[in-house]
Amino acid sequence: MKKIVLIPILLFMAFLYAFQLSNTDPATNFLKSLDEEQREITQFPFDDLSRNSWHFLPGAMWPRAGIQLHELNPHQKELLFKLLRVYLSESGYDKTIKIIGLERV
Repeated sequence: MKKIVLIPILLFMAFLYAFQLSNTDPATNFLKSLDEEQREITQFPFDDLSRNSWHFLPGAMWPRAGIQLHELNPHQKELLFKLLRVYLSESGYDKTIKIIGLERV
């Protein structure tokens, strides 16, 4: 009888642990590092039309929505790159870093 009760409790505890909101979430940490003005230009409603109008033109040629890397301090950049590393595949992260590197050319 004890095993029958203990197993559901352990499964429930494991479920809570697996899906709890953690302070180590890279997206949350990045957003918390931004000040109010930065957060306002970084976050958009899901139905915002700018999410469908992206391009590869340099930012100086065509204004882009969102925050730019040069507007972030070193700590914020570190948190952003941690976020990218966690949420992108290894090849996706490498491609992103290479694309960012092209901005300097």
